[in-house]
Amino acid sequence: MKRERKKRRPPVDPAARAWFMIFVLIILISLAIYIDYQRRVQTATPDAPIPGRFWGDPKAELHITQFWDLANPEGVRGERLLEQYLTKYPDEIFFQTRYFPQDDKSLLITLYAECANRQKKFRPFLKLLFVRQFQWGSLASVSPILKTVATDAGLDVNKLSACVASQDAVATVTVDRVYGESLFVHTTPTYFLNGKMAEGVGEFDKALKEWESYFLDDE
Repeated sequence: MKRERKKRRPPVDPAARAWFMIFVLIILISLAIYIDYQRRVQTATPDAPIPGRFWGDPKAELHITQFWDLANPEGVRGERLLEQYLTKYPDEIFFQTRYFPQDDKSLLITLYAECANRQKKFRPFLKLLFVRQFQWGSLASVSPILKTVATDAGLDVNKLSACVASQDAVATVTVDRVYGESLFVHTTPTYFLNGKMAEGVGEFDKALKEWESYFLDDE
């Protein structure tokens, strides 16, 4: 018996293939643009005050939630900008910090900050930490510096060490991180002003100026 010859597939038209690839590319780009748009218009529900990590009256007109990697020096620049507005409009702004560590070094710093908060020393610890950033910014291991900062900030170091090693502190940081991810936070610092996202200090500055303009117009 003669073997049946396999039927050859008709050759694919190169032009048709090119148009198909262009079509797929357009779909992918459109999808990426849509996802980015949804991320940018994503709004956050106003935060309930977190003890030790908020400033101002929760009934204030402007609510700001900050997602912060404490090892990122850009966050310090954002803090200075924010302080100007908090000084200028102390009764109109409610501000809250949430943790968003992005590597092991940042996680350790964040755990120290959270445990300092539990001793009601959050701000003193952060203030000294940032003043001495030139000492630890480029270091791979920051534990000795963190312990020194904690001591100088008046913390009980024994209690602090136990807290840093606890699963409870890790869980607190993880909750903030997961919440940020649910809001499409992927870089720090990221801010939400009355629920609207502003990525980076540049966008934050712009958003604050827009709010200030509307606020002054309403007076």
